[in-house]
Amino acid sequence: MTVKLGRYLAALTIAVPLSGACAQPRSGISVTIDTSAAEAVLKAVTGDLTDAESLARTALELPGIQAMIAKEHRYVPAASADSFIAAVLATVNGRGGEPFALREIRDNPAQVRTLLANLTSRKTELSGRLTDRLGMYAPRGLTLHTTLAVVLGSHQNGWVPDQKTPVFYIDAGFQSGDADALIAVAAHELFHVVQGAVQPDWSAALAASTSSSPEMREMHNVHAALLNLVIEGMADYVGDPRALPGDGSGIERARREYTRNLARSSESFALFDTIIYRLYRDPDAPLESLLNIGFGGSWEQTGYYVGFAMASAIERYVGRERLQELVASPPEDFVLEYVAVERRAADRNLMRPAASSVEAASASRRSLSAHGTPAR
Repeated sequence: MTVKLGRYLAALTIAVPLSGACAQPRSGISVTIDTSAAEAVLKAVTGDLTDAESLARTALELPGIQAMIAKEHRYVPAASADSFIAAVLATVNGRGGEPFALREIRDNPAQVRTLLANLTSRKTELSGRLTDRLGMYAPRGLTLHTTLAVVLGSHQNGWVPDQKTPVFYIDAGFQSGDADALIAVAAHELFHVVQGAVQPDWSAALAASTSSSPEMREMHNVHAALLNLVIEGMADYVGDPRALPGDGSGIERARREYTRNLARSSESFALFDTIIYRLYRDPDAPLESLLNIGFGGSWEQTGYYVGFAMASAIERYVGRERLQELVASPPEDFVLEYVAVERRAADRNLMRPAASSVEAASASRRSLSAHGTPAR
């Protein structure tokens, strides 16, 4: 993900044409929870063979199913409207449901059925919870209508189609039947929608630099790492399951994961400092590999928790209003704000970034000021 300078907040409004119950807007934010796609798939694959094809065709009319097929097609070219119908028929006939994940739903529908019933019966409460949590940290002046679209039958836990589409798709089959855990995940991902709404295009910053200047390539790479830190760290802070209610197994597991990762902040900060050191001093550093080490799931996304710790300190010592402002600012501003907080707070629990990381963030900020956009 990438961010360029973004301080424009004028009355930005985004509308979403999906159906569902919508929480009343608070602070300009509203969230619709739409379970229609998941319900249609569940009905189709757990019904009788005589109705399966007509139910599958009805499901195909829903935007959530169309989005799911498009997402699956990116990874499995065989995924299409026709193969979806064939997969439903095969599943109901007792065969596999590939290229979609339908067989498990047919064999064990109870958990998904309970989850969807919970989401439906608590829709106003849960959409209100998301609305409130997002509104706490969204920049002032932002009006945003967004949708949590629950799908079923994909091989993806969840996804946002692109930076400017205010919809988060989440597959009910991955959520262990825990509606509160699903909402915590959605708070993180929907905050990316908030961030994307107030920032220009992110796509360029993670691509390889096109500059012939070694210094500009270094600045590009540092900016990309700081951007990942802020985007994911702040979203993790907003979606903190420890700050949200619920006592199901899914959300309890998420809380333990947060606590474990935050307990090793000294190691996480050290790894992040090491990555920044390489990016700042080697114009030919492998950006993709280093970002994967800092933020990839195979490395337990330690950079997320570095950004989380920074966001927590900024809110505690400077205030939530400043954190809201930083959502629309360059990532360098966020990091340098934390540096200032750590230096004056006299709090032993705050990690001190390496001097080389502070130097790199400062240099990247000067480059932004000089060129008006991130280095390419």
